[in-house]
Amino acid sequence: MKVCFIYCNRNLENIKLRQKQRYREDLELVAKHINANSKLKKQFIFIVAMVFFLKGTMVYAAGPMDKVNVAGNTMLGIVRGIGYWCCLIGCIVDIIKALMQGDTKSVAKVMMKYGLAYGALFMFPWILDIIKGIF
Repeated sequence: MKVCFIYCNRNLENIKLRQKQRYREDLELVAKHINANSKLKKQFIFIVAMVFFLKGTMVYAAGPMDKVNVAGNTMLGIVRGIGYWCCLIGCIVDIIKALMQGDTKSVAKVMMKYGLAYGALFMFPWILDIIKGIF
């Protein structure tokens, strides 16, 4: 004897929606569902294999800009290193000058000035990346 339930379309959609939400929240349910169905398992393996295959080929498809980006990032790292030491030494020198003149209130201003200068070396490339991502 079979028991058959007939739901109205709205109730059926609610049940499907709850199932989708449950699968989104619990990855183990998704993994069990994929492992239980051999067709889904084959499709999943194929998709994962293609993602890993295309990941390697996409790196080589970057072309001439890849070399420019590597060189630019290397130069940016060098400039940041030089900027760190210039800001550190300049800040220490200005703090010592301010203290020699007896002006202890300007120490925080000097530190903020050099901190913002060094932060700009990191912030400006980050802002450019955000702008690139928008357009």
